[in-house]
Amino acid sequence: MALIDKLIMQRQKLLLMAALGFALWQGGQLLTKIAPNDDTANAIALAMTLAGAFQWAACSFGFIHFSRKAKPEMEALNDELTCLNRRKAYTFGYVLLMGVISLLFAVNAILAQTSFPALNADIVIHSFFIIGIVLPILYFVWLERDNG
Repeated sequence: MALIDKLIMQRQKLLLMAALGFALWQGGQLLTKIAPNDDTANAIALAMTLAGAFQWAACSFGFIHFSRKAKPEMEALNDELTCLNRRKAYTFGYVLLMGVISLLFAVNAILAQTSFPALNADIVIHSFFIIGIVLPILYFVWLERDNG
């Protein structure tokens, strides 16, 4: 296996681990907002938050190490296909967020006509934050799966 292929695989693994860590970290914090009075949910949320935060921090150091290690091959790692896939992932994230926001406007309008409580803005915005970070990373890794 060529050096560039190994670096691409390392980048993909690091991105997957970072996305999982971020989802755990922020998902744990979101869980405490959803169920603030449930002791079991809070214990699970604390474990998720700590595990995800440590994993996210480790991946951040991994990105620094990777960028130093891959500096001579950076141009080969950022070829035209990778740049195209990165743009597709950004576009995917944007379109996905706009679609979810549009759907929630419709859901909120329907809920306003019923006796159900309105959507909690803090929970919705936190969910958008997680979706907007994690799904474009996962989509980029998916697009890059045959590049390595």
